[in-house]
Amino acid sequence: MLISVPEMIFWIMHMVGSPEIGTYLLNIWVQYPGLYGGWILYFFTFLWPIIQMTGLTGTNQPGYTNAAVQLVFATISWLFTGIVHVLGYPYIQRMYERT
Repeated sequence: MLISVPEMIFWIMHMVGSPEIGTYLLNIWVQYPGLYGGWILYFFTFLWPIIQMTGLTGTNQPGYTNAAVQLVFATISWLFTGIVHVLGYPYIQRMYERT
């Protein structure tokens, strides 16, 4: 929530029609906290299921399937969020420079 909620608010401000401040805040947020926070902080959602799976002794233990499913979805989410920030940042930067 530390990364996503402010970014969503700034994106809504940008889309609703305050291009001066909305685009500026979105640009600043995507440039630093969004990019680095997305890769570093979202890594923990990938790490916790791995830690849970290593603590269990076998695949038939309660919680193992839950951790495996969480690991798959956390990996997809972490990679998607990071790639969107890496590929989307130049577009936001160009958009900010035009105004």
